[in-house]
Amino acid sequence: MVPKPTAEELERLHHHQSRSTHAIAAIYGVDQYGVCEWLEEFGIQRRSDDKEIKDWEKIRLARKDITEYALHLTESLACLKEILRCGYLKPARGPRRSQTLGSMQDTIKGPHTAVCFTDQTLGNLCDTFAKFGGRFFWPYGIGFNKTSLYDYGARPVIYGDQSMFHATPADWQYLWAKYDPRPDPALGGYPRDFLHEREWRCRPTAYRLQRLSWDIDGVPILLPRDLSQSPDRPAFVLMVFRQRDADDLKEWLASEQWNGDTEWLRRYFAVLPTARIVVFEDVRKQLKSGNVLWNRLETLPLD
Repeated sequence: MVPKPTAEELERLHHHQSRSTHAIAAIYGVDQYGVCEWLEEFGIQRRSDDKEIKDWEKIRLARKDITEYALHLTESLACLKEILRCGYLKPARGPRRSQTLGSMQDTIKGPHTAVCFTDQTLGNLCDTFAKFGGRFFWPYGIGFNKTSLYDYGARPVIYGDQSMFHATPADWQYLWAKYDPRPDPALGGYPRDFLHEREWRCRPTAYRLQRLSWDIDGVPILLPRDLSQSPDRPAFVLMVFRQRDADDLKEWLASEQWNGDTEWLRRYFAVLPTARIVVFEDVRKQLKSGNVLWNRLETLPLD
């Protein structure tokens, strides 16, 4: 049975998010005529500028494993608060405890450290949390628009063998991750395959934007593209595990005295308390009920 949006959800998609009837049809896996019937049924006026969308947009909306966001995840609410308090993401070597070797291994090679992201959808992450919560990913973090990240310098990871690493210029080696789909006896028969992580990485970059500058060795949470658009609400989204985490975070954001050393950070702290907060437990429940809008950040029915 094809899932059907509520009147409120359809109104938000078509008028608040400015999605065409063709885009909504791709999200729900129905034809555009069906969406027009929904609009008529709920008494929602069709937008005067409603028009066809390009094939690549239809593919992205129809695919349930593609999202416009990349997420930086951290292990606890306390760690998330620490990140938000400083206003940027600190680069590292991507240390990971090997489940087969039992020791910590750096995943980022070459001369540069970086910040890691994943562009898995919320639905994909909920599946991962349910099976491996606490081992590979944690349900706390920040979601960033991928276009904003890309403009700043973030790129998808390059998966390849050791020869590809050595052929990669040193300044780009931080993007390399070893890939070998063949079972490795030294790893207990596991392959070196992390494609499912859909990882992005980013080096901190000094940035000039009109009269503002960013010289801190970290990736700003308020990215240049988002800063230049001067939104009333920040483009980044905060993510927590349970509703009690969200209540705690809201109270903390409202009670803190936010002060920045630079104009860039002052603007970040000015919008931080208004950031949207997504609760992964709500995402899981909504997806279980068949609500496809909760599969990714860009279609969430939240104001």
